[in-house]
Amino acid sequence: MAFSQTKLDHFVDKKYNLENISAANYRFSWWKGLKRDRKAFNPWRNFIIRHYLKYATKIFSVSAELKKALTQNKIKNIEVIHNGINAAAWQVSQPEVDKLKKELDLTDKKIVLLAGRLSGYKGVKQIMAAFDEVVQVVPNALLLVLDSKNKYKNHNPYVYLAGSVPRDKMKYYYAVSDLAVVPSICFDSFPTINLEAMAGKKPVIATIFGGSREVVENNKTGFLVNPLAVDGLAKKIIYLLQNSETALSMGESGYQKIKSDFNQEKWLGKILRWYSK
Repeated sequence: MAFSQTKLDHFVDKKYNLENISAANYRFSWWKGLKRDRKAFNPWRNFIIRHYLKYATKIFSVSAELKKALTQNKIKNIEVIHNGINAAAWQVSQPEVDKLKKELDLTDKKIVLLAGRLSGYKGVKQIMAAFDEVVQVVPNALLLVLDSKNKYKNHNPYVYLAGSVPRDKMKYYYAVSDLAVVPSICFDSFPTINLEAMAGKKPVIATIFGGSREVVENNKTGFLVNPLAVDGLAKKIIYLLQNSETALSMGESGYQKIKSDFNQEKWLGKILRWYSK
């Protein structure tokens, strides 16, 4: 990030919810950087970045929340252009879904997809803790993870590590899932997983930290949660796994939202208009 050497997480707190998260302060001082990064901290980095950004004709931000964070850190001249995606490319036939489920031996499972990396910033501890609660209520629930780290290989029988999946194969893993989760506990500017899952007609349970709030509509295309409130995260997962009709309806609403508001044509059109000026 232009004003932080690593992920921005100093503002993350359990006190935040969907009603008060807009009050979060993203200002990142050199003191916070020194305290967190210690010997790795470069006091000149942010100064140099801001200096050269002044020469940019326009700075594109993938979310309004990222623009807010940049502005609070004295970076200006920003235009918000949300990323877009081709929803048609993420459609998968039922026979293909059945085939992959059989190959993975997941035919009798309720599948929750975690498509991000198994890292602390991505909320891995929180989703693992939440799943300890989920399986008490939904015994056939399974967390399908698209990562190959061995640390969690034997965490429990309800975590399936599918390994690193090629980009052109990811749509099949979304298709076999009942829902997707984005439990980041850092400033996640505009997670692509939200777009991919919604393009694949899956409901999303996403973090309130960052730009997910601009694409995932709470109670309509999924749920927005504070992942630090593990009980709340677990309850939303359980609800969607137990209410398949609601999950399907949310997935369809998300798909329509992608087609209307976050399609590839709209995204490219906005960029091209700026470059043609």
